[in-house]
Formats: sequence, C-alpha cells, structure tokens
Amino acid sequence: KVSPAAFPNSAMMAMDREAALEGGDPVGSGPVVVASFNDRRSWDLPDGWRGNIAADGSAMLRLPEGMTHLPERAFSGCTSLTSITLPSTLTSVGYEAFQKCCSLREVNLPDGLTSIGAQAFFCCRALTSIILPARLRSLGPFAFYDCTSLATASLLSELTSIEDSTFQKCSSLCDLALPAGLVDIGSVAFRSCAALSSVDLPAGLASVGSGAFSACSTLASIEFPPGLACLGAHAFQNCSSLVSVTFQAHLTCDLTCIGVEAFRGCSALASIDLPAGLLSIGHSSFSGCASLSRVVFPDTLASVGEEAFLGCLLANRRVTLPDSAAIGACAFHHATTIVQLPPARMRAQERLFTLFKTCLVHARLRRWLVRAAHRVYALGGPGFKAAEESYVIAGAAQQQQQQQKQQQQQQ
Repeated sequence: KVSPAAFPNSAMMAMDREAALEGGDPVGSGPVVVASFNDRRSWDLPDGWRGNIAADGSAMLRLPEGMTHLPERAFSGCTSLTSITLPSTLTSVGYEAFQKCCSLREVNLPDGLTSIGAQAFFCCRALTSIILPARLRSLGPFAFYDCTSLATASLLSELTSIEDSTFQKCSSLCDLALPAGLVDIGSVAFRSCAALSSVDLPAGLASVGSGAFSACSTLASIEFPPGLACLGAHAFQNCSSLVSVTFQAHLTCDLTCIGVEAFRGCSALASIDLPAGLLSIGHSSFSGCASLSRVVFPDTLASVGEEAFLGCLLANRRVTLPDSAAIGACAFHHATTIVQLPPARMRAQERLFTLFKTCLVHARLRRWLVRAAHRVYALGGPGFKAAEESYVIAGAAQQQQQQQKQQQQQQ
C-alpha cells in the first residue's frame, strides 16, 4: 500500500526514524521507510510491501503487483524521478499523483487502468508520449497540463469526454488520436498546442467547448461532423494558420449557433460555407479574419452578431444575407465588399458599414444615414445622396424628391 503523499517533493519526515535506511534495501513492514538514494538510482519495491516510502533523489521505481490504486500526490514534486513501472493490477491514478515530476520521461499505463485523476501529470515537462489504455473511462481536468515535451497522445480508450485544460499548453503535441466514442471536448482542452497541425474529430462529437483549440497556431484545417451541436466561444480563436473550415454540407448539421469570437483572428482563413440549419453567428465570430474573401450564408440564418465580420476584407465579393437575418452593430465594420441585404430588411444597427469602401445593394431601402464614412458606392438599384460629413442612402423615389428640393434651394 502506498499512502497519499507518500513521495511528496522527494522527501518526507519519517514517523518512525528507526526504519530509516541509507542506501540499503527497504525491509520489514514498518510504517515508514525513508531512503536516500545517493548511490543507488533504481529501486524495486517487494511484493506485499505495506509501508510508506519517501524517496530522495530516486530516478527509477517499480511499484509492486497487487496495488490497485495510486493515491493523490503520491509522487508529487519528485523532480529526479525519470521512469516508473506501474503494476498491471493498477486501476486508478489519484489526484496530482505525478504533479511536477519534471524529469519523468516514461510511464507505461497498464491495460486495466480505468481512471486518471485531475492534474495527475500536471507540468511533467520531460514526458514525450502517452498511450491511454482502452479501458480508461475517466481522465480528469488538467491531467497533462503544461507537458511541454509531450509530442504524441493516443487516446484509444472508452473516453466520451475530454475535460477542461486536459492538454492545455502541450506545445510540442503534434500527433493526436482522439477516441472514436468521444462526445465532448471541454473548455481550453487543447489551448496553445502550438505544434498541432491537424486533428480528426470523431463522427459522434457533439460539443467543442470554449477556447478548446484556441491559439493552436499551426492548425491548418478542421472538419466538423454533422452531429456537432455546440461550437463554443473562442473555440478556434487566433489559429493563425487555419485555412480550411469544413462542415459536412451534404449531411444535416445540428449546429445552430457559432459562439462568440469562435474564429476571431484566424488570419489565414479564406473561405467558409456555413452549414444549413445555422441560426446565429455570435459577436465577433470572424472578426480579424483578414483573408476571408468568401462566405456562404444558409437560408436559415436569423442573426449576425455585432462585429461578426469586422476587418474581414471580403474584397470584390457579394455577400447575400437571407430575408430573416437581423444584423448587429458594426457587423461588417471595416469591410470592403458588396453586401446584398434581403428585400424585407428595413432596419439595421448603427455603423453597420462605416469606414472604408462599402457597397450596398437593397431593393426597398428608403433612407439610411451612415456617419463618418469615407466613401459609398452605388452599384445599381437605389440612389445615394452624399453630404460632406454624412451619406444618406435613399431609394430611387426619395432620391428624386431630394434632388428636386436641392434644385429649388439653388434657384
């Protein structure tokens, strides 16, 4: 039996000092054995051992067969531990069991393991790969947080959920295999995984949490399964290499809302076809996507949030919105595009098209005041009346009336 905090910070105050050994094999079954491994770098604990052990400077350790649970903080802070062999009988690893074991390079998880606690391998910065066994059903939040050398993670397990921050800041992670039965990816689960260039989302995935893949700066493409129902806020924010976002258009998609700032700052994204069934685009969802030149909106779209496409050039393209869409303030702020508003749309929020060169085409618009605009172009349809500091965009009939008033004033 290894008790909680058996190896904290590679040292422990012994309750039974007479059991302390210097460099010798641990013997007996006393409550505590304290071993200073100055000359010996490897230890095998004998089968049936029942004492607590604190290791000072240990490098390699083999735990005895028969152990089923490794308690919380058992090896927390063991900075010299490089390798550990876990028994085949082990079924659970406790909270913070290997936290900040900064030299731990290798750990083989037994096939019968079903649970890994929160922060179990937190900040194990020398760990290079991990294979989660097939029977694993629970993986706690922050389990591999800040494992900066972790390059390969095979999650070939029974996991249905990846908890919050599980692999956050694993900056070397480049090879990721997600379990086939995965349903939910938690908040910031893979945030700042800078080496992750691709990821295959399983067919049954229903939810991508807030910031789940944010700041994955080399992620180049992502394809969403048709069953995806939730795309959280900031989910792919600042994925600066993301060039392809694909929804399986030939299948019915359950997604109804794109979260706030979901793709904000994805500066390489050039084109996107939004899925049928989508109802709303959140605040700043595509803000700062400077390369975005093509967006296809579904007929089901009901609202476009504030600043949704702020700074998206959409150069030389016509954006057509469905009849039902409500448009938030500054939705196309700093845009240079032709925007086709639906004939039924008679009102829109302030500063909708302000600044830079924006073209407007609207069959039934009667009056629109756009303040502090640089230039407004009329490309067919309604006429435009310009004042020095503002532009009044008027329908053809109203424009004719205004022209007549001007002529009368000049006379």
